[in-house]
Amino acid sequence: MTYQDILDSATLAACESTRTSASLTDYTERAPYLLASFVGLYANADRQYRLAHKIPEVEVATDTVCVSLSDAFPLSDVFVPAAVSYLASQLTIDENEELSDRFFDHYIDMILAIRQELPCVCEPISDRYGLI
Repeated sequence: MTYQDILDSATLAACESTRTSASLTDYTERAPYLLASFVGLYANADRQYRLAHKIPEVEVATDTVCVSLSDAFPLSDVFVPAAVSYLASQLTIDENEELSDRFFDHYIDMILAIRQELPCVCEPISDRYGLI
């Protein structure tokens, strides 16, 4: 799956034509920045998801400001629907705030479902304050 596939899905979800819409130029200009932000936010959650499900880790650049739409989406496939909803929310926020809010709610619900699926990890606690 490429970033372009995610943009196409978000565009269709927002009821915009992927071929003839005037908004498409604006969406194509803004999407690389928004998708880079999404990847940066969820790279750690992806690492945890891969570890929990014994999926090989992938190096994900978290300091990228902009991505190329032709590049492959680096996070696990489980993050794709959330990325589509996040992108649709951010792209439509100026034109239709109610629709944007619905996409944002879907995005949050999907991220919460992914996080709930992650098992807890027991780690030792260090006593930094000398209270234990």
